[in-house]
Amino acid sequence: MRADLERAWFFYERGRPEQALEAVAAALAADPNAPEALVVAALVHLALGAPARAVEAAHLAVAAAPEQADPHYALAYVLNQTGDAVGAARAVEETLRLDPTVVRAHLLKGYMALAAGQWARALNAADAGLAHDPADAACQTLAAQALRRLGRLAEADERARLGLANAPESAAAHDTRGWVLLQRGDVVAALAHFEEALRLDPNAEHAREGLLNALRGRYAAYRWFLRGRLRAAYLSVGARLAFVALFIAALYVASHHVPEPWGGRLCVVLVFGALAGYAFSLMADPVMNAILVLHPRGRWALRPHQQLGARVMLGLGLAIAILAPLAYTTGNFAAGYLAAAGVALTFPTAVTFDRRGDRRRRLLGYLLVGIFMLALFPLAAYQVDQVMGLFIGVLIFPICLFFGILGDRSDAHADGV
Repeated sequence: MRADLERAWFFYERGRPEQALEAVAAALAADPNAPEALVVAALVHLALGAPARAVEAAHLAVAAAPEQADPHYALAYVLNQTGDAVGAARAVEETLRLDPTVVRAHLLKGYMALAAGQWARALNAADAGLAHDPADAACQTLAAQALRRLGRLAEADERARLGLANAPESAAAHDTRGWVLLQRGDVVAALAHFEEALRLDPNAEHAREGLLNALRGRYAAYRWFLRGRLRAAYLSVGARLAFVALFIAALYVASHHVPEPWGGRLCVVLVFGALAGYAFSLMADPVMNAILVLHPRGRWALRPHQQLGARVMLGLGLAIAILAPLAYTTGNFAAGYLAAAGVALTFPTAVTFDRRGDRRRRLLGYLLVGIFMLALFPLAAYQVDQVMGLFIGVLIFPICLFFGILGDRSDAHADGV
């Protein structure tokens, strides 16, 4: 049985869950109630995408050895991965009650607090783990992440340095240091850490997102926007509610006649400024992606749907650049109409390709195409006899709009995305 368990751990740690499952099945055949074998079984089933069986195996492990900390930790880990935050919190607390020296339990508790937006609790959990193992790189990295979100960037940088010193081959440590440097405004150094994180772990999506932000941050206008967005992302709930209340108050004053004209004008400026800032926050990333897609480094960092959106945005820009001067110089109504339609479509196009989730993007894409087709009807009804105008509208504009879709298959895979 011991040999089978060692084989199971060996295969599991090397990302071969199928072979690990065979080995753990042999161990459980020898002793169906062996808690260590049930712990491995829970982790292997989770890796194989069978969460229900993973939870069942973890509960069996706890029932087989309720006085041991490891089964409770396995249950906490499995429940956290399957979305049961309440059950995971109970299990991790039980783990620490049985054995407060389990550093990985402190680490899991900290990451659960981090996911819940409880930065101070995450930092406390990291420090509790470091009290038992001061050289633990994962706890140093967790502490750096919590400190960054708390706005204590100098301390976060020091913790990130310590994490890297203890684990120079850790993708998570490089990713954390990159985000700290990015928030401090050191885009060049952040780029190096994100690229190293992706070299160590090509599937590190958080590092890929950081790399994209760092590449965009090379441009001064976006760099200032990024620093503001990172700070706003970690505002407390009270601060966010205060901003919402201020916006509602300004909107009320701007929509009513008030005795003091300057107060009303100021509120109008605040309302339109807030709306413009929100629109810019939605447009900034897709517009910058349209610039990044022109460079090999940017294409490598962009995900396939982001590359597609960037090419469509470039197509829109090209269509507008062709049609607007044509309408101005020739007075062609169709060209002017379609140029205006292209400008109007820019915002929904940016929002469509910036959404997370394939299903949502596909639905918005269908709506976008439907809006474009509807935009052609007034043109046809107004000047159906102008063949050149319809030629521009029906042929040139869709080609400019969707040239990225036709060419997307050629280099998305070649760039390693």
